[in-house]
Amino acid sequence: MLPATRIRRVATVVALAAIWALTAACSGTADLIPGDTTIEVTAPAEASPTAVIAPPILAPSSIGVTGARPRTNGVPETIPDTELARSVVQLQLFDISTGFVRLVRDGSGVVIDADERLVLTSYALVNPYEPNGTSAYTSIAVGISRAPGEEPSTTFEAELVAADPLRDIAVLRATRLYRGGAIGPGDFSVPAVLLGDAETLERGDALRILGHPGLESEGGSQAVVSSTATMTGSRGHALITGRAWLRTDARLPYGIAGGPVFDATGALIGVATQLAYDPQAPIGQVRPLSLATEVIATARRAGPLASHRPPLEVPALPTTPRSQGDAIVVGDISFAENAVEGANGLGLFDYTLQFPSELPALYYEYAAQGVPDGALVEERWFLDGILQDALSSSFNWMGGPFAVIADRLAAPPPRNVPNGRWLLEVWVDGTVRASSVTFVALPPPGEPVLDGLTFASSIDSIAPTPPSSVAEQLLATFDYEGARGATRLRWIVFRDGRVIYQSPEVRWQGGESGTWWIGYSAEGPIGAGFWEFEVYLDSPGQPRPVSRGANGIDLR
Repeated sequence: MLPATRIRRVATVVALAAIWALTAACSGTADLIPGDTTIEVTAPAEASPTAVIAPPILAPSSIGVTGARPRTNGVPETIPDTELARSVVQLQLFDISTGFVRLVRDGSGVVIDADERLVLTSYALVNPYEPNGTSAYTSIAVGISRAPGEEPSTTFEAELVAADPLRDIAVLRATRLYRGGAIGPGDFSVPAVLLGDAETLERGDALRILGHPGLESEGGSQAVVSSTATMTGSRGHALITGRAWLRTDARLPYGIAGGPVFDATGALIGVATQLAYDPQAPIGQVRPLSLATEVIATARRAGPLASHRPPLEVPALPTTPRSQGDAIVVGDISFAENAVEGANGLGLFDYTLQFPSELPALYYEYAAQGVPDGALVEERWFLDGILQDALSSSFNWMGGPFAVIADRLAAPPPRNVPNGRWLLEVWVDGTVRASSVTFVALPPPGEPVLDGLTFASSIDSIAPTPPSSVAEQLLATFDYEGARGATRLRWIVFRDGRVIYQSPEVRWQGGESGTWWIGYSAEGPIGAGFWEFEVYLDSPGQPRPVSRGANGIDLR
């Protein structure tokens, strides 16, 4: 353990004028130099929202969205909000499994292909699973407005046809009329938007964000609203090439989640998202359209009868159970090698999970949603499994319902961040909400090892539900070690020796060690039999799986 007398941490939380209420950044350092162990904390100042929410769109339509864009002297004309609003749909997710109609979630989407009836939205909105692996809803209803300013009318039902949970992107297809009936010629008259390029955007560029305000928003009207915003920067992720999120100064109601984000001319450049669906939290992020390219292509290839149920795989829930009604969510912690200091705080770049030796600073950032002001937030640092008390810090949250925290571990020359395995845990009100591991100057990783699988029908923070043949899913939990070099996860499910399901390859997000669970989901009871799971973690350049875990259970 590093001597506490030789480590001094100074943590400063600086408010940003950012997404919804604010986006915060920490510009302090954790200095690996002689000194005391005093922890200084500066709470973020409150920031006034700068985005402008327009009233419901009432003006008549004038310029078509589909086809070639009109030009004046060779310059594309700006598409007005009234036209963009025609492509925005309202999404309502219902659960009728108990015989009663229960609204589970509501949000927005945008039509990207009128011929194929494809709707782009946020995966967090239409994620078909609850945190314990059970189904979150049974149907998706699509509401459209026939005229600008008109309340949406529930007209279609849709199916999930493609998704990327890591990038928070999903594509739906309208498959039938609401409550039955085929979609006839001319029934789906919603125009598609023009697809743009978020990579050309720069800090300070204007954005236009449209969507439905949400059924729980004040005011009652569900007519499409538009907001103006400014791009204030971007964020990245080690597992995502390019921009992972766009930063804006937008202040948006929850119902705009999944709704479209346009550039100043009216070309679609992103999707408004939350960390997790929450009608009490604002829209605090924008996913750039470049992350949706492959998902859209998959949906177009899928065919009119295809549906998609994403593979069940998530990290095990925290050992400390959440209290009822707890909506606190902390997103993935990202690490980066470099950053620049700007008007909006630290801007990170060169995101990675493995750093070279003689590292002068280790930059990190994470987003938090639903943290109440005054809540105790702790950042606990571990080096090679040993808690670094003097590097760890705590502060009382004053970031509002959504914020991004950016900070660094740094040491002035000639001192550097010590080599080893660094673990950062973010705790809120006594519960670990996020953790991530990164490595400074460690040798290439070896082969990961999986421990035996244990089975359940559902998993929550208190106790798993024993597996059952009458349940609609079978979940398998496994422990793993040495998975630092793994990049892909896949699994095969057998019943009585026959393959029942093969998952697609998904990106490995579990880090070096920990507990993960995966599963198989059916439309009805999974049925009796001897069930087996084979789990594979693959590494780059390997022609075969480098690790395999297998186990089975007899359900009779």
